[in-house]
Amino acid sequence: MMAIIALNKTSTFAHLSDAMVMDRSTLTRNVRPLIRKEYLQVDRGTDKRVRLLSLTPKGTETLS
Repeated sequence: MMAIIALNKTSTFAHLSDAMVMDRSTLTRNVRPLIRKEYLQVDRGTDKRVRLLSLTPKGTETLS
């Protein structure tokens, strides 16, 4: 999951769920611990309905 985000720099929940062939609600449950551990951050897109996932410096270091 983190590798897919790293390849794209940022990823929407919809794009990531499609890439991982995973339901968005399941993806959200799997992303929450990564956000709590500060590996991922969530930002709002230009449209308020869109949430963008990106790696934090800690997440990039962990992935390397």
